[in-house]
Amino acid sequence: MSKCNNTFAFIVLRRRLNIMKILDTLSVVLLISTISLPAMALGASTYHSTEQGLQYKVIKKSHGKRPVLGDEVEVRFTSYNSQGELLEGTLNNVPVILPISEMFSGLQQSLLLMPVGSIYEFYIPAHLGYQEEGKKAKQAVKYHIELLSINP
Repeated sequence: MSKCNNTFAFIVLRRRLNIMKILDTLSVVLLISTISLPAMALGASTYHSTEQGLQYKVIKKSHGKRPVLGDEVEVRFTSYNSQGELLEGTLNNVPVILPISEMFSGLQQSLLLMPVGSIYEFYIPAHLGYQEEGKKAKQAVKYHIELLSINP
């Protein structure tokens, strides 16, 4: 084989290897993107579970007071659906005051677990999530919540 043919064969082989590397990377990205929220939550050893199926991870510990059902809480939060799309959150990181008793079951349970000053991440399964009609209804949601204060 001539030197020109060897060079051409080498270039073709190198391109094929680069394409294979790109395809391998894309396969990993596609695999990761297909993992659902429940699988991510269940697979993480730092998640804890309640008897009702609520899963949570402590991001920032605190030894502050915990709210009770009749309290209002001041929080910063973001929520995501199982595809990782933002559902809602505090605008410009400005806290909001929420009455716990008016929240859906999974969010009530979440807030009652948290001491003031803590930050938690919650996976709320569909049966504890929004039950009313709308884009958030009857689906698993993930919340990132910072509990700033309690207003009894």
